[in-house]
Amino acid sequence: MQFKTRLLLSVLVALFLASCDVQVSSGGRRYVGAGVTFITPLETSNAIYGPHGIKYESENLKAETDGKMLAVNGKSFGTVQAGDTVDLTTPGIVKVNGAVRENAEG
Repeated sequence: MQFKTRLLLSVLVALFLASCDVQVSSGGRRYVGAGVTFITPLETSNAIYGPHGIKYESENLKAETDGKMLAVNGKSFGTVQAGDTVDLTTPGIVKVNGAVRENAEG
């Protein structure tokens, strides 16, 4: 009986992990929301993501998108669209699709 319980628990954990949208690679964590991908540092953080966008927060970084506009640490970094990848792994630098993006506020 104990073996069956462990087997069932293992299967349930595997199914749960397979359904998560967060991927971890050597470069950072990947969150996908509203078609936009955030790559974030491997650090303690909170993230809410799904079809309506991404809200990411750590001790030194806050970033969010609704799939149309990008804001990092309270400043606008212009527009994004589905398929774009936002790299936030280098402190102080925002890259969209590999190109450094300056904040739109100057």
